[in-house]
Amino acid sequence: ARAFWGQGDAREMLTALLEHLFVERGLHRLRANIDPRNSASAQLLHRLGFRHEGRFVESLWFKGAWADEDWYALLRREWRPG
Repeated sequence: ARAFWGQGDAREMLTALLEHLFVERGLHRLRANIDPRNSASAQLLHRLGFRHEGRFVESLWFKGAWADEDWYALLRREWRPG
């Protein structure tokens, strides 16, 4: 909901999720994909340490049109908790 945008809730939640997946579950690598037009999501992933690995052009049929996807990844050894 727009009323909650920009308050840091997503960052707090994703930080806790990364902690759980890397520390408690022992995962080696995480991936995320977003709509390239969503700059707030891209900024959040960058702040969390994810790197942009590529764009898949018109790879997803979404709401009646072809959409691009930006893919990001983070390795456990790259992750900086907190």
